[in-house]
Amino acid sequence: MLTGSFAYMASLKNDGIPEYPWAGTVGTIFAAITAIVQFGSMLVAAYYLERVTNTRQQELEQIPIDKEVKQAEDAMAYSNEIYTDITRWKHVPIFAKMLL
Repeated sequence: MLTGSFAYMASLKNDGIPEYPWAGTVGTIFAAITAIVQFGSMLVAAYYLERVTNTRQQELEQIPIDKEVKQAEDAMAYSNEIYTDITRWKHVPIFAKMLL
């Protein structure tokens, strides 16, 4: 929120002269602080996810697998396998190989 406020303040001009010449710099500093905080939040979340998956593994394994999701994953895996197979270089006709 502060980053946007300072960006707005930096855009304000009076007769072509910035009203707040320092606002762009402060906005950049707050953007960097925001990035650092977001990165820290991501690390904390990853730590707790890893901790829960290690300490409560048996509970997680008891959760039933959603049939629709499993079917969708299987269909995607099959599509990827078929795509990989038909896009192999050995299946390309000789004429097309010479053009490339």
